[in-house]
Amino acid sequence: MSDPSANQPPGHTDHPSRHSDFNAAGAEERVGKLVAEIGVVIRSADPDRRLELKELTETLLHDEVSTIAAESQPVESARRRYGFNPLPLGIILIVLSIGFFVIVPLLSLLLAFIGTVLGVWGGIMSWRGNNREHEGDSTDS
Repeated sequence: MSDPSANQPPGHTDHPSRHSDFNAAGAEERVGKLVAEIGVVIRSADPDRRLELKELTETLLHDEVSTIAAESQPVESARRRYGFNPLPLGIILIVLSIGFFVIVPLLSLLLAFIGTVLGVWGGIMSWRGNNREHEGDSTDS
């Protein structure tokens, strides 16, 4: 049988992660060459088709990059990393309510109540999050 890589353009590899000599500098250089080649193809096209080719290129590249990002990052870790914890907001509202107590007592009581609720909620979220991490550590050993 013939070598399947013989039919591929020069510098094309089957899948970069399969090769041990593939490194970040080589990847950046290859991406740069591909972008330059795409630019040459678009510039050499008819002026009427340039905008269409540019939009097609942007769409295809965006789709490909978004699938790579989705594959590389689990949903649970992303949610945990960017989740909202109301504890800091609760602390800020409690501190503000102390300052407003002399000027507007009813408003400060309302702020203190909301801050306390947010603080308790954030404390429970933090406590449960830490317990889940510790439970996972103890079951792995």
